[in-house]
Amino acid sequence: MRRLSVLLLSCALPLVARAADTSGANPLSALPTRWMAVDVTKDGPVVSRTCAARPSSITLDAKDPAKVTLKVDTGQKEATYRATTFKAGTKPGTWEFQLEGTGGASLQATLTPYDAKKGFAEWRFPDAPKEATGRYAPEENARKLREVWEANCSNQITDEAEKKRQLVVAPDGPKGSGCDLSVPGFSSREEFVSFFEHLQEAVKADDKDWVANLVAYPLAVNGKKRSVVKTPAELKKAYATIFTPAIKQAILDQKLDAFFCRDQGAMFGGGEAWAGPRKEGKGRESAGLIAINPAK
Repeated sequence: MRRLSVLLLSCALPLVARAADTSGANPLSALPTRWMAVDVTKDGPVVSRTCAARPSSITLDAKDPAKVTLKVDTGQKEATYRATTFKAGTKPGTWEFQLEGTGGASLQATLTPYDAKKGFAEWRFPDAPKEATGRYAPEENARKLREVWEANCSNQITDEAEKKRQLVVAPDGPKGSGCDLSVPGFSSREEFVSFFEHLQEAVKADDKDWVANLVAYPLAVNGKKRSVVKTPAELKKAYATIFTPAIKQAILDQKLDAFFCRDQGAMFGGGEAWAGPRKEGKGRESAGLIAINPAK
């Protein structure tokens, strides 16, 4: 119920219905079939989304006298909603819907009259935590605005979506595993992959100088006795006690598509080592080891 309410609040979209009187045409069939979310200014409706998300749209199918189906496209996913009933509202020209969502959740909605002069209609959701009002204009009225938006934003959206997609190096698994590099704060897949490959090569060669250069200092060492390694010189001096055979094996056995990520970093093996973002000169960002957890 809460998740459905949040979706409606953010996208301001309604759903599907069954009429009490199934004879004749559906009284909602006269409404436009394609709608777009808008803001209303003194100059009329304008597309209400920025380049961060495509304008929400709805498709209203009211051909069947007994029902109304509403498809909602938020720009990231499309969903179809159905209502168990719809009826004329208490105010003239309005319609009241009893909506049925996923998981048996229910919600009420009210559609205000479509005003052709103003160019929009409103949907209200009184059951939401705060009453939400969404304004929608017929798509043909907003087409020029949509074309302007697409010309200005479509490439940016594609680039941003692809960048986010590339940061997922390990998909979610049945136990909640997975790695979206943006969660611990990495901004570049290439930098993380480069660090990962170099670290495995350095550990395999047992090159402590190379390994020392792949650490984001200070390095936390959480063994029987917790310590902090502050410099490459300190790490090289304690290399043998920090990078035990078990630690090195966990690093060498790690596969890129099997990482687990959380806000604290990217995990090697069962938590023997962790990596995090590392700031370098001239605003460059890479990755480095941030913690080692030897077996106790």
